[in-house]
Amino acid sequence: GFEQKNVRPDKDFVIYYTLSEKEFGVNLVTYKKEGEDGYFLMMLAPKQDIDLKDVAKKDIIFIMDTSGSMADNNKIDQAKKSLRYCVNSLVSGDKFNIVTFATDVRPYKNELMDWNDANKNSALEFIDGIRAAGGTDIDSALTTALSMAPGDPKRPFVIVFMTDGQPTIGERDYKKILQNTSVKNAKNVRIFTLGVGYDVNTQLLDKLAEDSRAAREYVTTEEDIEIKVSNFYGKIAYPVLSDVKLAINDIEIYDMYPKTMPDLFKGSQITLFGRYKGTGHKSINLSGMLNGTKMAYVYETNFI
Repeated sequence: GFEQKNVRPDKDFVIYYTLSEKEFGVNLVTYKKEGEDGYFLMMLAPKQDIDLKDVAKKDIIFIMDTSGSMADNNKIDQAKKSLRYCVNSLVSGDKFNIVTFATDVRPYKNELMDWNDANKNSALEFIDGIRAAGGTDIDSALTTALSMAPGDPKRPFVIVFMTDGQPTIGERDYKKILQNTSVKNAKNVRIFTLGVGYDVNTQLLDKLAEDSRAAREYVTTEEDIEIKVSNFYGKIAYPVLSDVKLAINDIEIYDMYPKTMPDLFKGSQITLFGRYKGTGHKSINLSGMLNGTKMAYVYETNFI
């Protein structure tokens, strides 16, 4: 049963349950016509009550659009509150930075900083001083953040990129921005994108996320930015398995989407679709990296 009073039912009701005590849940649905190859749907998710000590320590940069349009409808104040929430949600062992951009790019620091009380408080003061004015130099903002990537394969590097507009300063061709980002992103940084309002270039934000094996989200002008960003960040705050790979013994898998698997985060789920050839009781081998250590898990399932 579920009861609640004096609330706006403006979000989904979600209930989590588990059928296994393993670190990850693997659920498989198959469909196959006689004489033809089959179709499958597979869902992978870490257990809900995972201990934070089992979460990978990460490097993260928050890129925030502070152009003049962010002053409309109180967007800048909501964005600052959400950024404060993200910084406060970091954990010991994380490294972070903040990059704001408008006509010019202004980083909080010139390098990643250890998350501790002193640096956290300093970053919160930096956020308090953010003001909305100027144009939108997306290309330089991404280049600045990517240049800080240390390239440590033991640590996930994540960028959270938020903007409410089109590029108006510097490089304006979104295809060239994607090309520049691809060249700079040689260290496999995940770029999670968040578009605010209706004036964003969705082709740019979708491809930035897709090409880096990340995710994207959009906030309409009617939605609360602070709530949407907080929920979005909650899905990517705690990485539990990076460089995820999947192998199935004696089953040929093809036409799988997504082709390259994204990282797994606490509270998130990877959904895979594809075709398969073969039948029977098979082993699913899931592997990835956690804090520099290769992790491997084996699950048994049936391909009908």
